[in-house]
Amino acid sequence: MEEELIARSALRGKEYLHGFKAKASRQAEAIRSTLGLRTNDRLDTTALFELLDLRRWGLSEVAEVDESLWVATAQLYVVDQSSFSGALVNRGGRRVVLINDSHGVERQRATETHEAAHAILQHSNTPFLSGTKVRISDARVEAEAGLLGRCLLISEAFTVATARRNFAASANERREVIREAASHMNVSTELMQWAFNDAGAWKRAERSHSRR
Repeated sequence: MEEELIARSALRGKEYLHGFKAKASRQAEAIRSTLGLRTNDRLDTTALFELLDLRRWGLSEVAEVDESLWVATAQLYVVDQSSFSGALVNRGGRRVVLINDSHGVERQRATETHEAAHAILQHSNTPFLSGTKVRISDARVEAEAGLLGRCLLISEAFTVATARRNFAASANERREVIREAASHMNVSTELMQWAFNDAGAWKRAERSHSRR
């Protein structure tokens, strides 16, 4: 399995309510505009966190703050890296995004925007662990954050514009276009593929060309 897999990918696009997709796209566009970003500009997650007054903590920093968490932190950071990507938590009245910084940069960026989306959408914090120490979550809430997080990283307009510039590409060439687009935005190819599919980018590009 590629390291690029984003957090909670199994939840994508199935649980959010009708109309949320358009809402998420508008919210992301407004935030990107506030940050001075154009359609093809890469999101600076540090600037996003500053805008939202979020603090970022790497998982590797947690044990330095509270030595009693060293064993649990080591388990997630070293032994079982895939089991935890991130969480939005409250500490001292401030919202903190906890990130598993043992992951690759692309996955961390996806996690950062996912957790920032929870803050934007004002989702209520769910307990980080159940009584049996198992991570718990709400599927709809996670799906909403996953979609908005992706929209912050990759706008629909970017996918459609990219597809239109490359509408005549073969299947193999299209895969390369997506890899290049992912590299440009510093996201995983899987996340970029999801964005293209969700926007129907290639079909829209083909329809646009056929009308000329």
